Amino acid sequence: MPQTFADVPIAAWRELRVLVVDDSEALRGVAAALLQQLGVGHIVQAADGREALGVVEREPVDLVLSDWHMPELDGLGLLQALRRSPATRALPFVMMTSDGDPRGLRTALDAGAQAVVVKPFHAAALADRVRLALGAGRRRALADAAPPPEPLKPLVLVVDDQPDTLHLMIDMLKADCRLKLATSGERALALCQLDTPPDLVLLDVVLPGMDGFEVARRLRQHPASSGIPIVMVSALEEQELHQKALELGAVDFIRKPVDAALLRLRVRNFAQHAAHLRHLQAEAEHLQQQAALQDELEQVVATDLRGPLAHALAAIEPLLAEDGLLPEHRERLLGIEAHVLEAVDALHLSSELLRIEHGHFQLRARAVPLRKVLERVQRLLQEAHAHKELRWDLQLPGPLRGAGSLLAQGDALLCHSLFHQLVDQACRLAPAGSTLGLTLTPRDDGPDGYRIRIEMAAVVPAPFRARFFAKFVSLVGDEAGASGPGAVGCYAARRLAQAQRGDVQLQVDEAQGRSWLDVLLLRSQALPDGA
Repeated sequence: MPQTFADVPIAAWRELRVLVVDDSEALRGVAAALLQQLGVGHIVQAADGREALGVVEREPVDLVLSDWHMPELDGLGLLQALRRSPATRALPFVMMTSDGDPRGLRTALDAGAQAVVVKPFHAAALADRVRLALGAGRRRALADAAPPPEPLKPLVLVVDDQPDTLHLMIDMLKADCRLKLATSGERALALCQLDTPPDLVLLDVVLPGMDGFEVARRLRQHPASSGIPIVMVSALEEQELHQKALELGAVDFIRKPVDAALLRLRVRNFAQHAAHLRHLQAEAEHLQQQAALQDELEQVVATDLRGPLAHALAAIEPLLAEDGLLPEHRERLLGIEAHVLEAVDALHLSSELLRIEHGHFQLRARAVPLRKVLERVQRLLQEAHAHKELRWDLQLPGPLRGAGSLLAQGDALLCHSLFHQLVDQACRLAPAGSTLGLTLTPRDDGPDGYRIRIEMAAVVPAPFRARFFAKFVSLVGDEAGASGPGAVGCYAARRLAQAQRGDVQLQVDEAQGRSWLDVLLLRSQALPDGA
């Protein structure tokens, strides 16, 4: 089987044995049908996690496709049980879930799932996850099966212009070390700046041309050799030489004639230090690879979620506009809309924000009807902050849609999240019973666009103004000014605006006792987006 998921050919899937686990017989049938459509030749089914464990014990399985929520033993419990067993620790696992909460997705990935697919899904999405899981599982299995590498002996560079000294050093160290030799400072510098530098340099002070002190100075100045331990060696006994060696970055100083036992002990100690550093570097590389894989998974899931969420909002809107809609039906639809928008915010404050921060986000700009977005945000937050009895002053000109509507250039879902975060923050800062204003006007001080002002009857305290858009800083309540994982709203809103070529600015008028947030967005002349 190929070692990267991108190279798993469809033709090879007819040899795969896939275990589908779901407590719903109908959903198992749907998943099995999609796998058959992809060409998978052997499909086994189980109704819950315990039955699945029995299948894995009895017969070979190449991949597990499991639902999360099941009675008896759920998908997460099944995954954890498989990862505890050495025999199934690398078994590729794809988790199915109808919950798009990024925190839940992270839980599955942290538990050892190679991929997550959000229901409902189509054959192409399932194919991507299967490829991803097979590639990751194959790499882990190869790593587990490989015999542990023989520990490398430390590589020691001996620098001395005297052949007798070099031969003596070779006799002392050849049993414990790999050796390289240099008879000049220039040659020593060249060897230390190769792709495989030595773990330790034994450097004589007295050399022809460039002496040992100059070699040490240049080694410390070059990035490729600045971290190599240097042990200076000299027949001279002046204390000043010892001090100068340490000042230039040497880790030790040995006097000639060299005591063989003492030299081997010191080399062994420095070699252990070098081995520890290599281990830390390998761990760092492994963590980077894992982070890259999880980032890839989250981006794929985020892409899958955006479409269904946008379609759900588009489907709810005409239902709410129907004449004669019963109040209880309207209330239910508004509740569904609120839950969908909560998922939108969770998506944008996790996966999408991460993509923006890493420079991976690509804006597919559409026309965004600002009045529609702002009125929806106002409706949601008026209910959420009803206990404060805020008065709302909305100045949003133009119709909701069609000719004369005010259209921004951006992404409708991103705009919802950024305005929801900022208006929510304004509601929290505003005193109970005060007026909160939302004003939409064309810009007259820059690029062709709009200024959306969110105004509150509160003064943002001076110590917080410079950090208003800082990450993980809470601005309200008992935790004001403190760091916290939930305090990302204003930071995220500004990044979402900047991702749409806009910005957010804070202004304060202490004399009037007011503060306002100006959201700046570009104007669009296109037809409005459907969200």
